[in-house]
Amino acid sequence: MPEPGSVLCPDQTVPVLNAPGNAYCEGHGGNPQLLARGTYCHFDLTTQTDMAYGLRQVVQQIRDRVAGCSYVVPVPPPPMS
Repeated sequence: MPEPGSVLCPDQTVPVLNAPGNAYCEGHGGNPQLLARGTYCHFDLTTQTDMAYGLRQVVQQIRDRVAGCSYVVPVPPPPMS
C-alpha cells in the first residue's frame, strides 16, 4: 500500500487511496507517479503495444546498465587506536 505523499498525480495533487490501498488519480491527469526516493530502476511497459518487443528492449537496457556499472569505493578510515 503506498504511503500518503509517496506518489502524486500528474497535476501534482495527492491521489486517493481506495479500500484495497490502490492509489488513483481520477480527474487529475492520469495514473499516479512514484516520487523518486533514491536510486532504482523503473521501466513503464504499460504503453507497449508489443509486449515481447518492449520486454526485450528493457532487458537489454538493464544488461547494458549492469555490465557498465562502476562504483567508487572510498578508502576506509584508519583503525582507531
